[in-house]
Amino acid sequence: MTTDTQPEVDREFRVYRIDNGTVIDHIPHWHAYKVLDLLGLRGTDSLVTVGFGLRSKQLGRKDLLKIENRELTTDEMNRIALVAPNATINLVRDGRRVDKFKVLLPDTFQGLARCSNHGCITRHEPMTPCFKTLDRHPVRLQCHYCTQISEGSDIQLL
Repeated sequence: MTTDTQPEVDREFRVYRIDNGTVIDHIPHWHAYKVLDLLGLRGTDSLVTVGFGLRSKQLGRKDLLKIENRELTTDEMNRIALVAPNATINLVRDGRRVDKFKVLLPDTFQGLARCSNHGCITRHEPMTPCFKTLDRHPVRLQCHYCTQISEGSDIQLL
């Protein structure tokens, strides 16, 4: 047992191992919920292991998701880059990592987010929103139609 006056003792963390599926690592702390929503995993029968507040040299604290028996599409990886631009995706087959990807928000993309400008034509006409990526860290996007710049919590995901 530790108290506020005692230093934290190093301890071994064990996270459920998956045989087949996807591991999403380096998610900013408390952003795992957003990734779950982006992938439509809340309320499904998918087996998902979630780690919150794990230690990370890179981020200080990070979240982690393990999704059993599901491999992400390129579009899903791009979506994750909107809320976790430093995330890594590990593909697991037969209990071994067979591939590793770093998410990358494309220079331009369509349909992943909604323009934050309520007067934008994409809000009133059946048009797919289209964005130019201005910055990746932190994420800053510019609408193709109205040139509105969205960043941080202004980015509304579809």
